[in-house]
Amino acid sequence: MSVFVKFGSFKNLASAFLLSSACFVALGCGGSGRDKAKDDAAKPTAQEPRASTAPSVAATTAAVEAPPVVTPVASAPSKADAPAAKPKSKPKADGGALSVKKLVVAKSVEKSSREPQGVGTSFKKGEFEKLFAFVELANPGDESEVVVSFDPPSDKPAKGRVRLDVGTSPRWRTWATTKGIDEAGTWTAVVSTVDGRELAREPFEVL
Repeated sequence: MSVFVKFGSFKNLASAFLLSSACFVALGCGGSGRDKAKDDAAKPTAQEPRASTAPSVAATTAAVEAPPVVTPVASAPSKADAPAAKPKSKPKADGGALSVKKLVVAKSVEKSSREPQGVGTSFKKGEFEKLFAFVELANPGDESEVVVSFDPPSDKPAKGRVRLDVGTSPRWRTWATTKGIDEAGTWTAVVSTVDGRELAREPFEVL
């Protein structure tokens, strides 16, 4: 009887031990599941990348159109841009109103005083480089011109033939010169109008 009791007690203890082990395993498993759930909840979940709302560089570039190129068109010059026409020169008078008040031959003319220097009626070759015909005119009319020439002693053509302007003035001074006076004899300084009318002459000797 006692043996049976012991055996029964042992069986009960074994059953209790198995039951407690099963509970322990069950509790352990349950705890592991809860801890794993907590760990999974604590971990950040990977999110899918959101589509960017910013326009791409290519799209922006395509959206901005280049400004239209404007080709300048040359406009016709206006009347204000056109060069002004040069005033026509006033025609010279024929010299009908001219008169010679003075005609001399000299070695030079002082430009500051506009007066002849070294006036004479005879000149030695080698003592002058050139001779001047100094003429003083009266011109009550319009602007005109005269021609001054130096006639040689021979039948050779005249030297000089210098054309000079004559303004409107009671005393207009001007002069002509030439380097070609190299022949000995009597020369003549002649003043005439453009159309050939002689106004005055002055002879001089070259020695």
